[in-house]
Amino acid sequence: MQAPRLYSIALPKETYPFSLHPALCLASSTATLDFATSPLYLTNLSPLDVSRPATNPPTATLRIVHPALPTAIFVSSSVPSWYVTVSDVFTALHAVLSTPLRTTDVPAHRRADVLSYHQARGAAAAGPLRVVDLLEGASVFCGLEMDVARSNRMMGVIDAMQSLTWILVTEEPAASAFAQQQRRQLHHKHFAALTQQQPMLLQPQLPAW
Repeated sequence: MQAPRLYSIALPKETYPFSLHPALCLASSTATLDFATSPLYLTNLSPLDVSRPATNPPTATLRIVHPALPTAIFVSSSVPSWYVTVSDVFTALHAVLSTPLRTTDVPAHRRADVLSYHQARGAAAAGPLRVVDLLEGASVFCGLEMDVARSNRMMGVIDAMQSLTWILVTEEPAASAFAQQQRRQLHHKHFAALTQQQPMLLQPQLPAW
């Protein structure tokens, strides 16, 4: 007796209810920001860009994780009963990563490497150990990416915030110039194609980007 034939069924592409503003998205961000520097200074972004909603549709809070950080970063709107903006995200990230850190707060198995990177910052450090030193030199913002399975593993829990959790991707300053150029080129190509298909996105109506 011949076994029944099995057929493969294509699963629908996984989609998420929230999308990021291009200035924050890993695939398209052109923001130039090194969290090791102080104060917060953004280039390549206009005041209009940073005032836009961070997500579409807008949300009042979101969560960001990084594999080198022990806890998640929660971002809330700086204006009561309003949505999180691009500026809110960058401000929250910079504030958390600039927080002073005690040596005893660094896991023992990472302590030598973290202290080494802190010392390598030399005069630029201008202060105590900070949370940014946990990134071990990868202090330049690349963008945020959505990967629910990975972020759930990092959090160690599945909760109602999983669709509003993004992974922060950073890199070392030496690698950022070339990568930024590549992302900028991809962003221009993507935006050109998008505006041809949906010219209404050029209208200054929130939350259109």
